[in-house]
Amino acid sequence: VETELLCGSALSLMSRGADAEQVLSALTARDLPEPAWTTAVVQRAINLLWSLRQPERAREVIDDASAATTGAAKQRLSAFRAGQLAVEAHPAAAVQICESIDTGQLTPLLGVVAALAHTIALGDLGRPREAAAVADRAARLPALSPQAVFYQVVILADYHTEALVVAGCNTEAAEVADRAHRQCADVPGRVPAIVAGIRGAAALRCGDLPTAVGLLGAAFKGVSDRTDGLMYHFGIGYVEALARTGDVDAAGDALTEVERDRHPAHTLRHSDYLVAGAWVAAGRGLTSAAQSLAADAAEFARTHGQYAREVLALQAAIHFGDHHGAARLVELARLTDCPRAPLAARWAAALGDHSGGDALAEVAHDLEAMGDRVAAADAAAHATLAYRRTGRRGAALTAAAYAARLASECGAVTPATRAAATPVSLSEREREIAALVAAGMTNRQIADQLKLSVRTVEGHIYRCSSRLGLTSRSELARLMSDLARMCPDR
Repeated sequence: VETELLCGSALSLMSRGADAEQVLSALTARDLPEPAWTTAVVQRAINLLWSLRQPERAREVIDDASAATTGAAKQRLSAFRAGQLAVEAHPAAAVQICESIDTGQLTPLLGVVAALAHTIALGDLGRPREAAAVADRAARLPALSPQAVFYQVVILADYHTEALVVAGCNTEAAEVADRAHRQCADVPGRVPAIVAGIRGAAALRCGDLPTAVGLLGAAFKGVSDRTDGLMYHFGIGYVEALARTGDVDAAGDALTEVERDRHPAHTLRHSDYLVAGAWVAAGRGLTSAAQSLAADAAEFARTHGQYAREVLALQAAIHFGDHHGAARLVELARLTDCPRAPLAARWAAALGDHSGGDALAEVAHDLEAMGDRVAAADAAAHATLAYRRTGRRGAALTAAAYAARLASECGAVTPATRAAATPVSLSEREREIAALVAAGMTNRQIADQLKLSVRTVEGHIYRCSSRLGLTSRSELARLMSDLARMCPDR
């Protein structure tokens, strides 16, 4: 039986899901002693969910088995149920099951599965310290099978890191990612690619964009031959990292591949996927579309109780100039233990207060201290624009220099830092339309994209040109293209 379980597990990990199903379904049909039978059932459900992308069938297998057993066996099956709820974006339900399980009844593999579920769900609920404690305990559990080791060392490190970076615990996340790298330095196969993705995710949130692009790109390509959705998982961060560096064409191409690999066992990442698309839209000058996608991401996370990811989505909206999530962010700061939430709430409030840039400048320094340097650059850029509006030229120059330094150190090219580095005074809508003119879009295409009338678009273009002392549409396009090239490191 142990040999057959190992064979089924290996086939599943190799993305040979149909072959694994043949082996594991035959095992579950036999009258096996405990815990071999529940282990076979869970391994079959894992294969159905991840390799074969059949979440409904995985649920049926667990439900049928659970109805046929009691006691410790039912506890073991509950571990997988919690895991499936967690990855399918139902964190509160997953935590409820995890807290009802007697972990002393679990096998080493199912102990790790339960810990994974608990880590993911607590992270999504905005309880990163608790998630880290669960992950740390699980990392010290004895591992008696190759599959348990893979989940315990590699996959647990992935979700442990994610729980921390989403919350804004960036330094701790980098430490977890580096520890996984040291532990797996000599492991063959696809593990190095997965660990590269873990380190890349930490680098992205810390604002080391060149490193993030390199590591997430390696992960994205290194798992592309698998069916378990890891290309989708790591591709989301890869798209965002590319877009934040200004490589929008590459980001758009990667987003297309990510869309094709969307996986039902990564539903918990749906809001992140929408945010990545928002960064691509922003990089193309489509500010309104970026704000809309970020709002959709926040709404998905809100309706699924993913409070930490909701904060991240609302913060993305702030990057694009949308401060309307301020009140919700204040509420989320009370609901979560995320360092990101109160800072994002202050950022949104300061952006909505048009009296000046001092509060934005203070938020920028606090975001840098938290370790989110791209956010700090954008907050400093917002402060620059606020100072300019109120005629505080010295403060504007100081904030612009701070934003430029951070953006240069991060390798970032964002709408906010580009606007701060542009020595012209345009409204947000005028800047958006001018950027689309520079991108070669016709007035009709711009109107369709922004859901405006052609006459309104023409009026904005006329006012932009007049304000900048230009006499034609082509001159406006040329100026905006030249200014984009003039920005530092663009």
